[in-house]
Formats: sequence, C-alpha cells, structure tokens
Amino acid sequence: MVAKGYKQTDIGIIPNEWEVKTLGEVLKVRHGKSQKEVETNDGVNPILGTGGLMGYTNSFLYDKPSVLIGRKGTIDKPQYWETPFWTVDTLFYTEIFDGYLAKYIYYNFLRIEWYNYNEASGVPSLNAKTIENISILIPPLPEQQAIAQALSNTDTLITNLQNLIAKKRLIKQGTMQELLTPKKGWEVKKLGEVADFSSGTAHENVIDENGKYILINSKFISTNGNTYKKTDKKLTPTFKDEILIVLSDVPNGKAIAKCFYVNQDDLFTVNQRIGILKCKKIRPKFLFYLLNRHKDLLAFDDGVKQTNLRNQDINNLVLTIPSSETEQGEIAECLTDIDYEITTLEQKLEKYKSIKQGMMQNLLTGKIRLV
Repeated sequence: MVAKGYKQTDIGIIPNEWEVKTLGEVLKVRHGKSQKEVETNDGVNPILGTGGLMGYTNSFLYDKPSVLIGRKGTIDKPQYWETPFWTVDTLFYTEIFDGYLAKYIYYNFLRIEWYNYNEASGVPSLNAKTIENISILIPPLPEQQAIAQALSNTDTLITNLQNLIAKKRLIKQGTMQELLTPKKGWEVKKLGEVADFSSGTAHENVIDENGKYILINSKFISTNGNTYKKTDKKLTPTFKDEILIVLSDVPNGKAIAKCFYVNQDDLFTVNQRIGILKCKKIRPKFLFYLLNRHKDLLAFDDGVKQTNLRNQDINNLVLTIPSSETEQGEIAECLTDIDYEITTLEQKLEKYKSIKQGMMQNLLTGKIRLV
C-alpha cells in the first residue's frame, strides 16, 4: 500500500510532487576540447580533466553551474563547477536546463553506479547518449534547492575536517622533526643493542575476512600503511609494545620499512616477510616513531623493484637516542597525543561521510522531505 502523499512509479514509490525524468530532459551533455590552443601561464580559468586541474586559460567552454563527468578513463568521479571553465576531451560537461538546479543534479550523479554504463572493454568510457538516458527523480525547484543546501552544508563540514586533519599532520611532521633530531648528550646505538629481532611464520591461504586477527603481510598493506586483510589462524602472534616492520616488498609496492606498533588490544599476526622487534633497552613507542622517519630505512622504499631488508640491515641500523628513557617516554607521549587527536578527527570524518551517504539516500529519493 502506498502511503498518503506518495505515488507508485516504474522506479519505485516517490512523493506526489516529484517526477521521474531522464537526464536528457534536464541537461545536455557536452564534449570538452583540446587545451593546446588555449592554455596560458597567465590564465584565470581552470582547464579540467578527469583527475582535476590541468592548467589555466583565459577562454572558457562554459560559464554557468555545471556537472562534469569523465568520458574516458576515470568515469566515476563527478565534479561540480560554478565559475567559467574549460574541459579537455576526456571530460564531459553539462548544460543544465532552466528549472533544474545543477548542484541537485550533481548529488544525483554521485549516487549513480557509472561503471554499470561503461561501454569499453579496455579503458573505461561513457557515451553522451547513454548518460542522457539515465533516469533520476526530480522534485520541485524549491525542494531541489533545500536538498542541495543540506548536502552542501554537510560537504562543508567534511571539507573543514579534512583541512584540519591535513593541518594536524603537518604539525605532527614538524613536531617529529624537532623532537627526534639528535640533541647534545644523546647516545649512538645499533638497533640490535636495544631490541631483539625475529620474523614471522610462512603461511598460505589463510585469509578470512571475518577473522579476528589483522594479517600483516607486505601484499596486504596499502601505500599509506593501512592493513586490509584478516585471518582466523594465529600464525606468529604479537604482544603489547612489540614493533612490526615490513622486511620485503612486492614489485611496485610501497610498504617496505613501514612500522606498526602493537597496542594492548591489537590482534596482529605476521608472516615471514615481517620483522618483530621486542624492545629491551629503549621505550617501545619512542623506537616506533624513530623508525618511522629513519632515512636509512626509508631509502629502501623505492617502489620500483623487489626490495628486502636483511637481518643485518635491521640489527646494524645506527640510531641516535636520548640516554634517558624518561626523555624517550616524554617524546613518545607528545607524539602519541598528536596521533590520538588525528585519529579522533579521522573517525569523526568517517562518521560525517556516513551521515552524508544516509542523507543522500533519503533526501534524493523523497523518503525524507525538507519542504
């Protein structure tokens, strides 16, 4: 039974005042053009591609609010632009017809599964006519405006948080540079003198997405050091205050020498490509921060060929450290506080992103009304 104020359509139940329209009824898809003839060093208008800004020009293809979508290559990253712009041939732009709000259309573009409309077996490609045949829901203009404003406000919160996180990361970088630069009275030690080194256990086919252990393996670590595979088999276990270090990398990888600190609640398990450092004459968290910015280790991370850190590379690594473990602890505590602040902001950011997705689902389908 359809609730009062709603009606049944071919694509579901929608508010009575809303309409189902094809994109071709609300906009015209236009092709970009080569930047070669218009690009200039003193240009004021952006030249845009599927990856974003490519240059500047004093000309423009369009000077009204528009939604942009990739024609070839990256086809699932819509862009919204209000000021004059130029797009290259791989990026479509749109002329929005009167009575329709570009920002509202943009948020609809964000919900479309663009790869379902891919028309190429090689480089992903979209066709203008295919785009114009896609159906979306259109409320009256005042409701389009209200929905777009609500989602724009959420975007502003997300952008502000992203900027704050970037600022905090720069602060952390500067603080690490200041605190971890050797001072008068610091001692020179080899890593093998202050920590015992061992490695994990070889394993095959132990991936289990529902497993309780985070699997540390150079194949399963992103370029920023995040882990994304799990296992339910306890291979080589880890213990609180141990430090894990990636010893070898896959070709074109970027995980070599990345370190992980084992907190009390972490359930890591490691394979033979991962080293384990058990501290004996140094504060573990201090060593973790020191290793994560040690230039001799980072030099192995060339991201081109298979690279391996050998036992002797680890044990003979020269460190300059405070002789006082109290000072080590104070440095580690300061950096840990910054990390905690960044982590808290990142969690808040993910929450806002999740809220935005829920808002889009409800507002763009008429399940929740703002007018």
